[in-house]
Amino acid sequence: MHRPNYKADIASYGFTLIELLVVMVILGIGAALTIGYLVNPIQAFNDMQLRGRLTERADVALYRMTRDIRQGVPNSIRITSSGSIRAIEVLQMRTAGRYRASGTGDALDATGDADSLDVLGGLPGFAAVQTGGAGIANCINGVADCLVIYNTGTSASANNAYDGDNVATITAASANSISFDNADGNPAFPLLSPAQRLYVTRGPVSYVCDLGSQEIRRYAGYALQSIQPTFAGGGDLLTNNVSGCNFNYVPGTNSRNGVVTMEVSISESGETVTLLQQAHIFNSP
Repeated sequence: MHRPNYKADIASYGFTLIELLVVMVILGIGAALTIGYLVNPIQAFNDMQLRGRLTERADVALYRMTRDIRQGVPNSIRITSSGSIRAIEVLQMRTAGRYRASGTGDALDATGDADSLDVLGGLPGFAAVQTGGAGIANCINGVADCLVIYNTGTSASANNAYDGDNVATITAASANSISFDNADGNPAFPLLSPAQRLYVTRGPVSYVCDLGSQEIRRYAGYALQSIQPTFAGGGDLLTNNVSGCNFNYVPGTNSRNGVVTMEVSISESGETVTLLQQAHIFNSP
């Protein structure tokens, strides 16, 4: 009886070492070609995601700054640059309106120590106005909101709110009137607005770009100061990984509004995104 030779059959279907090496080389070449086609799209996708995240962070920072700046009291923009610090400051506007300058009612004039005025057409958001006691200290120190009249931003004409020239502490506010006090025997406001405009500010806010710490931080709730303050640490972190920033302000004229230009660069993992934004500022006091 014939018995099959299994060893011979297995050997006839095996691979030689050379055949295995050839197959391995072919597979390696195929893998190398495949990886080459896959790596570039994957890397491009990762780079696109990173740039998207950096763009979003820079855009959020610029949007927050722009929102506060556009809601600022006219002519209250201040910019400083010192070493690695770039800072922009503005007086936050809580609400605004027009006051009575003459006629029947409580009019504001420049001849006496007035302590109240009528608001023409109503005062939007009057319920949110923060009131304080007598004197100007609560306004200066940010305890109460300040009434600002005809802020030209110039110290020479005594109409610079940062100097406390044309501000008064609001002691009461309603839909149609405002009471105020600055504890001064002279008129509370050196010059009145030709358009009878009034502004209520809740105090200054600053955005400080520190290229040393690569951060932009927001500061609020501090006192009015004649010299623009700079801060180190504290505040609210707006964004980090900041590799460059620049602030510029072109004051307005009688024929055009002021313009604030903000440029922010954010870098991470070898990628840098730079965004520039401009905000037009209403400058009629």
